[in-house]
Amino acid sequence: MKKAKLPLFAGQQCHIIESDLRSVALIVSGGVAAGADFLGGMLQGNARSYGLGDFGQALGLSLEQLHAAEPLPARSPTART
Repeated sequence: MKKAKLPLFAGQQCHIIESDLRSVALIVSGGVAAGADFLGGMLQGNARSYGLGDFGQALGLSLEQLHAAEPLPARSPTART
């Protein structure tokens, strides 16, 4: 990956992780007892992987810039770059 694309990558990862955290939090808060422990652990694991802020800062991005990243539109697996 080219260094110039790393800020875009960091912003996209921030968006994906935050979306995952929201989804899992909604499931856990819904009281699904059978998987609550597993999903709670998943939340903690995703939160730990959120060292993405450090990665963004190393690229010169603020947390606000990471959080402001807009998701890229989905691409077809057959699309050419």
